[in-house]
Amino acid sequence: MFVAGVDGCRAGWVAFKVEASSLATSVEVVDLSTLLGNRPTDLVCLGIDIPIGLLDRPRACDLAARKLLKRPRGSSVFPAPCRAAVHATTYEEASAVNRQRTGRELSRQAWGISPKIKLVDDAVTPQCQQWAFEVHPEVCFWALNQSRPMTHNKKTKEEQRKGSPL
Repeated sequence: MFVAGVDGCRAGWVAFKVEASSLATSVEVVDLSTLLGNRPTDLVCLGIDIPIGLLDRPRACDLAARKLLKRPRGSSVFPAPCRAAVHATTYEEASAVNRQRTGRELSRQAWGISPKIKLVDDAVTPQCQQWAFEVHPEVCFWALNQSRPMTHNKKTKEEQRKGSPL
C-alpha cells in the first residue's frame, strides 16, 4: 500500500510515493491521465497539486487557503481559471472568457499551467475523487510547520546552483 503526491513538471507529472508499511520513498515521472483512469490496487490516496473542480466563480477552497496562509504566503494560492478558459487557444482569449465568467482576468501563472489543469479536469471522475484530491503545497507546509506559514521563500536559482542548504 502506498500514498503519493504529484506535481506538474516539464516531462509530465512527477510522483513522490511513500510505502505505508516501510515508509520507503520513491520518485518517478508518471502519466497522470492513465493513473487517474486505472488506479493501482495498492494506491491508497493521491494528492494532486493542480486545481480540481473549475467554477464560474471564486472557489471556496482557494479563498480559505489564502485566508489561512495570510500575507505573503496567501498569494501563492492563485485563483483557478473557469472551465471555459482552459479550452481557449490564446492567453488573451482565456483571460477574456475568465473575466466574463468570473469577473477576474486570468493570471499568466494559471494560463501557463492550463494544459495540465485541463488534463486533470478531463480525467477526474466522481469515482477517482474518492481517492484523488487537490492539494496545495503551501497549506501542507503550514500544517507541517505547526499551523504557521513558512517564513522562507524557495531557493533562488543561484542558491540551487551552489547547493546551499535550506
